[in-house]
Amino acid sequence: MDYRKLDARLSEALAETDEDARYEVFVEIARDLAPEEITRLEQLGVCRQGDLDSVITAHLAREDLNQVSELPGVRRVRLGRRLRQV
Repeated sequence: MDYRKLDARLSEALAETDEDARYEVFVEIARDLAPEEITRLEQLGVCRQGDLDSVITAHLAREDLNQVSELPGVRRVRLGRRLRQV
């Protein structure tokens, strides 16, 4: 896992939760991703809606986070939070 790309809240959550936990995250990506990086992100469940998206939301397990953080085209991964429904 490339912890330099993870925000403090996500690093803390990873340390405090069990191995089976899943995380709502924002994945900040470079605009000029290689086709194989786009394919790999999609395989891991991180899918862009359009070509101009630079921040994508995803619901990832720890192992998926590990693989996403290691991709060169991923700039940063931040912990999201669930918004309560009104």
